[in-house]
Amino acid sequence: MAFPVEVTSTVGVGKDNLPYGSFRKWLIPIFASATIHTDESHPPVQVGEALAFIIRRTAIQHTFHETMEPPHRGTMDLALDLFDRYGRLKDDIRTHPLRKGSGVWKEELDDGNLVLIEKVKVERRYRRKRVGSKLILHILEQALTSRHNVAYAFAAPAAYRNDDGGTGDAKPSSVPHHVKVEGVASFLRLLQFRRVGLTGWFALARDSEHPSRRLARDKDPNPKQEIDDMIDSDSDEEIIECNADFTQTRVKKSEWDARWLGGNPKQQPAITSRNRPLHYAVKTLPDKDALVFLKLHTRDGVLEEFPLDSLDGRGDTLLHVAAKASKPACVAWLLGQPTIAAFTKTDNYAGYTPLEGLQAKLEDRRVRAPHGFSRTRLMADKFDGFDEDSTACLLLLQGLKDPLPEQRMRAKFGCSCNECLEGFLSPRMLMKLRVQGQSWYMFLTDLTPPGEGWYPEFRELLGRFPESFRHRVGRSRDLQKAIVLLMGAIAGCLSEGKVPRKAAVLGYLQATEAWARIISQYFAQGGTVATLVGAVFESAKNLDPEVGDGIPDVETGECQKGGPKCRNDLEFEFVRCHCADDAAPEKEMDKLMP
Repeated sequence: MAFPVEVTSTVGVGKDNLPYGSFRKWLIPIFASATIHTDESHPPVQVGEALAFIIRRTAIQHTFHETMEPPHRGTMDLALDLFDRYGRLKDDIRTHPLRKGSGVWKEELDDGNLVLIEKVKVERRYRRKRVGSKLILHILEQALTSRHNVAYAFAAPAAYRNDDGGTGDAKPSSVPHHVKVEGVASFLRLLQFRRVGLTGWFALARDSEHPSRRLARDKDPNPKQEIDDMIDSDSDEEIIECNADFTQTRVKKSEWDARWLGGNPKQQPAITSRNRPLHYAVKTLPDKDALVFLKLHTRDGVLEEFPLDSLDGRGDTLLHVAAKASKPACVAWLLGQPTIAAFTKTDNYAGYTPLEGLQAKLEDRRVRAPHGFSRTRLMADKFDGFDEDSTACLLLLQGLKDPLPEQRMRAKFGCSCNECLEGFLSPRMLMKLRVQGQSWYMFLTDLTPPGEGWYPEFRELLGRFPESFRHRVGRSRDLQKAIVLLMGAIAGCLSEGKVPRKAAVLGYLQATEAWARIISQYFAQGGTVATLVGAVFESAKNLDPEVGDGIPDVETGECQKGGPKCRNDLEFEFVRCHCADDAAPEKEMDKLMP
């Protein structure tokens, strides 16, 4: 006999979910429960549950990554997998020929509030009885009400590897894990969710006229399935060990077992006996040793024992593997082999060529790093360039065997426009900084000249200086003149296309003896060029129409015409740090993660 399923939910922060209270301004949890009433003499029985989050993106768009990381692993994954740091859909999902998948998701995903369906769990004996769909539809009904103004729902198919089915007795499943995940994906498609690019995420548009609503289920593409037994399944598994300082270390499982459980590390099979010996050698051996292994099994460019053009379970060629492992000697040698050189444009199952695969891996490393068991440390503002081996691989794959110094710097700092000044300052950002530098100079001179009334007018700017320096500025017209003079020099450097470091700024002044005396007094009192440069960067970011509160106008259009689009266009803090060569010591240690 079938019993009706009743779904109830709690929307918002209550006594059972207090940890989400600190995020209440932008995060609204939804807890849903599915129950059946089999006997009036007994209370209802829970047969399923779900967890979702309404995300008010408009409230956190300026700090999207930083704000989405703390509450839950799901919010963090959604933010970092699909969106840039300002909550906009990643470029490769919009425009990449393969990575965009069906191509139905574009810039419209940049705006609007979201609902993340984090978990749906149904007891095994009640599955395939529409309990799961009722839970999701109930959540969508709650989230899509007008007061929450949710435009899109997101979900990532997942499945338990060992599922107790609600019995409390988890047993290894005979169904392959990827088959379970594909089943969840099919279930989401029935509810009109469609895959976002070739990622593991699915989205549902509230707008019934959105192109995704017209995309048939069988036309929604899946990425090619990785074949586990061709990757490195016979290699020694790695585990992540969490250290006392919350850093992480990758350790071979056999070594970990030997250390904590006793015994000797497991003897690993010889490289030549593995499924893909060449791939394994390039991935695991040091660069020079891997190159020796490749040459040892090759004569006159022809491999004697193993096919040089083989693919592993991810669809990676040897060139993919060498590139993603940042092995420049191997990359250079492989590019010299006629069989491999043609693979520079070959896509793996994720849709990446060898160069794109390396760029994607380095981009991920630039943005985040593991922290503790389930947290992520955001790294973009502290990015100091890619390591030498990765930079060398990027240049080789771009066909630059003898790169110029500026080409090497652009590769090191992730420049995608090939025009960044010193590798990190893009033409578009330079234009924005130039506008704000000139604005600051005009305000400091035309609005209120140095003298009486100058100090109160620019109290916000002076708040960047140490307290002792601020008191002196209020009494010293020379220090006020020095600030005006240096801001003018900063604006001048930017207008001439120079990075506004201390030497360039002072060189621009070509000061007379009198001005040199004033400037030297400014530095003697604790002033820095970096402080004033920081004010220019902050204004440029705050008034930027893409990531700040600026309103697009003619001036904005000119900034956009300042050069080709670049990865570094909106990385204000990263670029500022590389301009500030005379910054004062930090007043306090980096804040702990929330």
